Amino acid sequence: MTGSNEGSGSISRGERRGLTRAARQLRRDVRRQEEAERKDAVLHLRIEGGLMARIKSEAEERGMSVSDLVRGHLSEHFQAPEAGPAGPEFLAATYAWVDVSVARESRCAICKKELPAGSHAWMAQGPPPPPRVVCGTCYDTLQSAARKDTHDKKKD
Repeated sequence: MTGSNEGSGSISRGERRGLTRAARQLRRDVRRQEEAERKDAVLHLRIEGGLMARIKSEAEERGMSVSDLVRGHLSEHFQAPEAGPAGPEFLAATYAWVDVSVARESRCAICKKELPAGSHAWMAQGPPPPPRVVCGTCYDTLQSAARKDTHDKKKD
């Protein structure tokens, strides 16, 4: 019985190699599948040094990475504002609203109304992308809808 692996619970070197190859192939297949499902793209660009310093400073002030800050701004300006009947995507991740005075000219994240510096607005707080500023009218509409939804759920 010398050299036999039967009953000992161990596997042969050839079986081990086969399992290792299968595991590597499985990892490659999973990686390919994840890459195929991932729709993100990489954007390389050159910008002026002063602008980069301002971007880094803004990201640091907000406690986020430069990539997250830039990604959030690009998403805000180039994606469709609506994400289905429920409204913009950021609303699903919003966990709090903060009453704010606008520090510099901005736009409402929902209706795109201009919000001049010093105007009253509401800031949606949640995970990245960065917080969104919402005008009082849109905030009131969201709160009314939330109250109605809560009221309807209590009826059920």
